[in-house]
Parts: sequence; C-alpha cells; structure tokens
Amino acid sequence: MQNSKKFGTEYSNNVKQNIDNSGIMTIDAKIDNYKKDSTNWFNEKKKESKNFKYFDNEKIKDATNRYNEFRKKHSLNRRANFPPSLVYYYATVSALFLAECLINGLFLKEVTRSGIMGGIGIAIIISFFNVWIGFLYGRFVLPFKNHFNGTVKFFGFLSLLIILVWFLCVNFFVAHYRDLVVVNNEIAFIEVIKFILASPFEIKDFISFALLVVGIVFGVSAVGLSDKSYRAKINAASVKIKPR
Repeated sequence: MQNSKKFGTEYSNNVKQNIDNSGIMTIDAKIDNYKKDSTNWFNEKKKESKNFKYFDNEKIKDATNRYNEFRKKHSLNRRANFPPSLVYYYATVSALFLAECLINGLFLKEVTRSGIMGGIGIAIIISFFNVWIGFLYGRFVLPFKNHFNGTVKFFGFLSLLIILVWFLCVNFFVAHYRDLVVVNNEIAFIEVIKFILASPFEIKDFISFALLVVGIVFGVSAVGLSDKSYRAKINAASVKIKPR
C-alpha cells in the first residue's frame, strides 16, 4: 500500500507538472477573459443599438410633427412633392433665352451691317430684358401675390400689371425700332421714342409685328416657368428637415 501510494503520488505530481508545463491553464484563463470581454462588448453594442433606435425614432417623430405644422400653417391639403432637381427649370429658361436670341437674330439681321451675327448681338440684349427679367420677376416678385399679408398680396397682384407694361414697352420698342431702321438706318434713338409715343400701334412690317409677338410670348413663358420653379422649391422645403 505504501508503494502504491508513493507511486500514485509521483504519478499525480508528474501529471500536474506536465499540465503546468503545457500552459493549458494560461490558455484557459485567456479564454475565460476573452469570454468576459466579448460578453461585455456585445452588451455595450446592444445598449447602443437600443439608444440609436430610440433617438432615430425621436428624429422621425420630430420631423413628422414639423412637417404637419408646416402644412397646417400654410393651409396645404396636398402632400409635398420633392422635385428631382431645380436644375431642370434653369436649363429650360436658358433654352428659352437661346431660342429667342436665334429667332430675334434672324428678324434683326436686316437692321445691322453685320448680318445675322449683328442681329444676334442685338437679340441677346432684347432676350435678356424679356426672358431673364421675366424669370427673375416670377422667381422673386410674383410669389408675393400668395402672401398672407393683405397689403403685400395686393402689391403682388399689382406687379402683374407692371410686368405686363414692361413686356409691352420693351417689345413695342423693338418692333418699331426694326420697322424704322429697315427704312432709315441712320435714325436716332430719340426719334424712335417720339414715333412710338405718337403712333404706338403703327407697325407696318409683318416681321416687326412677329418680333413683337415672339418677345411677349417668351417673356410670359419665362414668368410661368419661374413660378413653377418657385412652387417646386416650396414643395421641397415642406419636407426638408432644417437643423436646429
């Protein structure tokens, strides 16, 4: 029994020593520590995800409340339609500008010594006063007709009469200018003004009359296009979340 006990003790010590030499206890401790660390890491992430979900829901709720307040404040019964881009409207008005430049250039080629190129040079100035002035008016002045203040709204509607008079004056001048210069290329600017004041509707040449109509049509089209771009911007603003 003593020998067996001695042998068992030696064998047991050898096994323990072999285990210690293998380093398995250190590995087991590392695994245990890794398990604790990974558990804590996942718990933290789980907590963060809950917080993220909470704050995300709060942002959506806040955006919805602000959107509903905007619709109520401005009496909007329809949902906002976010346009793909406002670039479309600016590209279209640029196309209107170029188109009127070409058409007016053809109509005015007879009043300059440079032919069609000289006509286009004059047409650029005319197109600016028609298309771009019309677009800027419709973009920044015309929307006041929808203002909640009665006085501002009145002046917004009054501006319609002003812009109409503007288009008539610009294009009647252009038509009379072409009509008179074709006959007398040396006519002075003041003489054109005097003739217009004396006989505003006396346009003899058909092309001059066509120039008048084209100018008014392009100007009114620019105003209508700018009004659409303004409405598109309002639609976009009604769903846009502004930072606090």
